[in-house]
Amino acid sequence: DFGGKRFGNSRDLAAYIRGEGIMCESEMPSQNDRMNEYVMLRMRLSQGICAKDFEARFGRSFDDTFGKRLKKYENGGFVRRTDGGFAFTPEGMYVSNAILSEILDFDQ
Repeated sequence: DFGGKRFGNSRDLAAYIRGEGIMCESEMPSQNDRMNEYVMLRMRLSQGICAKDFEARFGRSFDDTFGKRLKKYENGGFVRRTDGGFAFTPEGMYVSNAILSEILDFDQ
């Protein structure tokens, strides 16, 4: 990611080594995709999501955007509130892919 744009390298190793067609694709992910990716990656860390950091990056309230979706997993013991946001519990880490697939929406 550079300047909000994502780049991909050629899958042809020989051409890449020769310096030909090094960059084969690029895209500008939507803000929704960037938010979802941020949450997906941060929730997999032991410290989880910092709501203030999320709000500074995206200009949106984390609680309004994702907090309500996480509430049922908090009640089930899979997600916990931290000082500044949310994180998976040890039990939640085992089922994190299922939870993330429920709370994230890459189709918007």
